[in-house]
Amino acid sequence: MPKPSFKKFHFLLIFISVCLIAAVINSCKKDLHADQQSAASDPTVIKAKTWYENTYPMNNKLGTQASTPTTDLSQWIKPDWQHAVSYSRFNKQVIEMPVDPGAKFETALLIGTVKSNKSYSRNYFLLLNDGQKYEAYVMMVTADSAYVNNDLSKLSHNSYRKHDADFSGSVLYFTPKGEYVDGYAYKNGQLIPASANQQTDKPKVQSVQTNGKKTNVEVNCIAWYLDSYQNGVLVSEVYLYTTCTGVGEPGGGGSSSGGGNKPPPPKPHCTPAGTTDPPSDPGGFPEPDPGTCPILVSNIVINDVKDSCLKTTLDVMINSNLSGKIAFIINDVFNSSDRVNLTFQDYSDTSPNAPPAITDLPIKANGAYNETINLNMGQLKDASMEFKTIIAIHEILHAYMNYNKEYYGLALQQHQAIAQKYVGDIKTFVQGLYPTLSDPDAYAIILNGMKDVYKDANAYQSLLNSYNTNQANYEYQRAGIYGTPCNK
Repeated sequence: MPKPSFKKFHFLLIFISVCLIAAVINSCKKDLHADQQSAASDPTVIKAKTWYENTYPMNNKLGTQASTPTTDLSQWIKPDWQHAVSYSRFNKQVIEMPVDPGAKFETALLIGTVKSNKSYSRNYFLLLNDGQKYEAYVMMVTADSAYVNNDLSKLSHNSYRKHDADFSGSVLYFTPKGEYVDGYAYKNGQLIPASANQQTDKPKVQSVQTNGKKTNVEVNCIAWYLDSYQNGVLVSEVYLYTTCTGVGEPGGGGSSSGGGNKPPPPKPHCTPAGTTDPPSDPGGFPEPDPGTCPILVSNIVINDVKDSCLKTTLDVMINSNLSGKIAFIINDVFNSSDRVNLTFQDYSDTSPNAPPAITDLPIKANGAYNETINLNMGQLKDASMEFKTIIAIHEILHAYMNYNKEYYGLALQQHQAIAQKYVGDIKTFVQGLYPTLSDPDAYAIILNGMKDVYKDANAYQSLLNSYNTNQANYEYQRAGIYGTPCNK
């Protein structure tokens, strides 16, 4: 009887093992392919995809958008529809999916001068439907280095409906257009309440009495930014908010967000009445912009000027139904915020070098920030309504930047920011109120407000030339020779 060949048996055993492994791998691939096909063919996902692509059309190829102070995320990234999941939460249908990896898009928090590790961030799309309409958000999850602990696989454990019981870090929500919505911080899986770190999403200024005079005392504040990268290259840096601590307001605990600083302060979690985290799916992140928080402080833009012409001009501006960046600042920040009040007052100073307006630094009182814009009728008395409006908007932008702690109290740097970001928006807004205002006249008035940025007269003249305007247009509008008088 021939002896059994152990070599042949060993070979046969290896061959069978390889076949079994190949079969398992092939089965897994089929299951994965089937899951991807299932997600792509899900009617709920198809309907959401159609809405999203109609609402946020991709006008540029990924990676062709220029670097700007604010980033239209819908032109940088798109949803990975092949990996979409559908479920219900907070009485809404949720479609959740990662950002398409083809964008090679990463984000990092810049906290003062310290930046989080962009490898600790993951970005997702959320489409929510309450049965009547869709809402779309980009959810950015940044984990704490202590939580990651050199194990990047843990980042995949955290989604909108479920996060690790020991998750530490932050979750930020943005619209697909790049507007910051809100943010929340976690420590060992627990949502950090605002009172735990004594931080706010707006700057604080103490008002103290010195020799009978009120003085603004700035406390210690740190600005927060979101940096966006594509292919490892920084393409955008967007201001989020400022956190502050000071005398009598010690910064509390809190963890680092991969960078050694405190996590972003959460806004109050005002979940709509009657909705709770589903018992079958607990432990998820809070809803983006959940519900309407109680308004504890009345908020208004107060037109307290005495001059009838100026008062009419401000009323036209404040009560406009226009859209755009300037309208948003007037209506949604100052005229809808529960944390800031803006008052217009007039005074008269006819001295040759007197400015047309002065904006006071914000003062906090009764839970709100109060900002006052003082308009100088000694310089504005004869000016057109267009001229007065542009001067008022210029001061509103100063108030807005002081409120956001953007170059707080630094007029020159704020003028540089206005010149870089708002010239076109101011022109569009004012021409919406006064359609006969020409581009050269609009630019002449707008640019004059940033004249101190260009100390060299030739440089300023070159700027005017580039906008096809000149100083004469400014003077004619200031004298009321051009533009709309109040009696028309």
